Amino acid sequence: MADTFPGSDSARVPPHNLDAERSALGGVLVKPVMFDELATTLSTDDFFLPAHREIFDAMMEISRRQQPIDVVSLGDEIKSRGSLARLEGGAAYLIEIANAVPTAENIGHYVRLVKEKAIVRRMRSPRAPRSSRAAMAISASSGSSWTSPRRCSSRSHSRAGATVTGAWAT
Repeated sequence: MADTFPGSDSARVPPHNLDAERSALGGVLVKPVMFDELATTLSTDDFFLPAHREIFDAMMEISRRQQPIDVVSLGDEIKSRGSLARLEGGAAYLIEIANAVPTAENIGHYVRLVKEKAIVRRMRSPRAPRSSRAAMAISASSGSSWTSPRRCSSRSHSRAGATVTGAWAT
C-alpha cells in the first residue's frame, strides 16, 4: 500500500492509496451498478495516479451516454481518446484492476479512502486555505498519527472551542 504520513521517510510523496484507487475503479468493472456511489463521491482530481484519472473520466463519459461500463466499453473509450498507451499494460491493466478487487461490495469503503487521501493532498497544497493548513498543524502538534481529515477538523474545532471556553470562564 502506498500510504504516506507526516514525518515518514516518504513524506515528500503526496498521500495516496493506490490499492484503494484500483479497488474502487475495479469494483465498478466487477459490479457496474456501484458506479453511482463512485461518481457521486469522487471527482477526477481525487485520483492520484494519472492513469486512474483517465479511467474515471472514461467511465464518466460512458455513463453520460447511458452505456454499460465494462472492460470492453472502457477499453474502447480510452482507446478512442488515444490514451490506451498511457495505461501501464494498456487494456490488460483494466482486466488486472477488475481481477484485483478484494470485493466489489466494499466499494464505498475504497471510495472513502480515495477521498480522504485527496482531501489531505489538497490541505497540504500551498494553494490550500490557511484554515486547512492550520488544522494540519494542530493535528501534527498533538503528537498523534494522521488518520483522517475529519479527525483533524474535529480536533481543530475542539481546541478552538477550548480556548474560547477557557477565556470566557475567568
